[in-house]
Amino acid sequence: MTACALVMGVDWATHDCYIQVTSEAVGIDAEPFNAALESSPTLRLLLLRYVHC
Repeated sequence: MTACALVMGVDWATHDCYIQVTSEAVGIDAEPFNAALESSPTLRLLLLRYVHC
């Protein structure tokens, strides 16, 4: 799942993300990410603006 779906308030995504080259990626589980969104209205607003673009 991507963070975009969580920011928009749903618990499912219509697509997946894959890394197809040798690289590193940073991830976070949905529960701590949702907790951060709930505890920080500023973070939620910032990410909603990013998702909208």
